[in-house]
Amino acid sequence: MIPKRTRWPGGAVVTALLLLAGCAQLLKYPVAQDEIQAHLDEQLDPLRGVELDSALAAFDFSVREAEVTLGPAGATDRVQLDVTGEAGVDSLMGQQSAAVDLRLRGLPDYDAEAGAVYVRDLELVSSHVDAGWLSGEVTGVIDPVVALISDHLAHTPVYELDRDSAAGQALGSVPAEVRVEPGRLVLTPR
Repeated sequence: MIPKRTRWPGGAVVTALLLLAGCAQLLKYPVAQDEIQAHLDEQLDPLRGVELDSALAAFDFSVREAEVTLGPAGATDRVQLDVTGEAGVDSLMGQQSAAVDLRLRGLPDYDAEAGAVYVRDLELVSSHVDAGWLSGEVTGVIDPVVALISDHLAHTPVYELDRDSAAGQALGSVPAEVRVEPGRLVLTPR
């Protein structure tokens, strides 16, 4: 009599786990830095001609551009924004303008419900204000500008998932995380 071989049910479990791991690899959703930049460029209009108050005076501020760098040296898990703008202050000598340069870094945050990536927890890395009447790091001008940009990016996505793509549909239906890789963001299921 030949003994019956019993099948180990763990084989099905292992197969299922390998299949799930393979699907997770297929559901990686990379977003190139250029795509983030293009989307951010479309979102800058609300940051133009904004009236702000500071300890120095009320002033107008406009972002001219914000250049995105994903995973800069020394902060590989961050999104870096190099922002250039212009501040205008009314004074006794008329309208005075100043160039404003900021380097900000924040964490990417994926909101599954919105299907969008935001940059949150912005921190100021460096700043410079340059005008004939004012130069250097002027917190009275910088702090309200950083707060404006931080609030804007906390509520305005830098990228929205393409829900028409198969990966976008699949990823939009499960909890996911976003991480920074050199030159791109990668969304993956948790």
